Amino acid sequence: MISGATSHRTSSPAAIAIAHGANIGPHEAWCERQRQAILPVPYYHRVFTLPHDLNPWVEWHPEVIYALLFQVAWAALNAFGTDPKRLNGQVGMTAVVHTWGQSLIRHVHLHGLVPGGALGADGQWHSAKGAYVFPVRALSNGFRGRCVSALREAYENGRLPRITDPAQIDRLLKTLMGTDWLVYAKHCLTRMARLRQALPNPNGTDLSSTD
Repeated sequence: MISGATSHRTSSPAAIAIAHGANIGPHEAWCERQRQAILPVPYYHRVFTLPHDLNPWVEWHPEVIYALLFQVAWAALNAFGTDPKRLNGQVGMTAVVHTWGQSLIRHVHLHGLVPGGALGADGQWHSAKGAYVFPVRALSNGFRGRCVSALREAYENGRLPRITDPAQIDRLLKTLMGTDWLVYAKHCLTRMARLRQALPNPNGTDLSSTD
């Protein structure tokens, strides 16, 4: 149960088409599933960006780095959500990764659509008090620390075999920890659906641009 919320669903053309077995595209079906899952609460757009210093690692081991980006972004967000001093509940996020910027330069970042609150263990909705769910600077620092730790662990576990110079790894990770990372935050509602519709192929390489 979400405290103070009503259980209300509207039927869009895509939902009606799905119900009647119509042949609609995978983009429309994906967007419709997201619309059906939207809660009657404010939503926020968060962007978790990897520094360009990591671009060579992305080129050598894209699958590992992209997977780590999803895992680390969620881990940072979830840690803040479950913190008893913050929302003390289960947060959520719908996310897509973009690998390039508008100028087609490698710019790896994760767009996340985050509800403005969390579901407590008592079944009550705990609304976010701040303007962006969590403090931007604190979340940015948490994301940076978790990402650097995950990268070092991946190297030590042999998941980055093309990176072979331990001294270079130490220098880069030390540089990253000394660099300001910023998790972009903005109030929004429908941005993720627009971003997902822009993808050329749900099973192909994501070359869509970002704002």
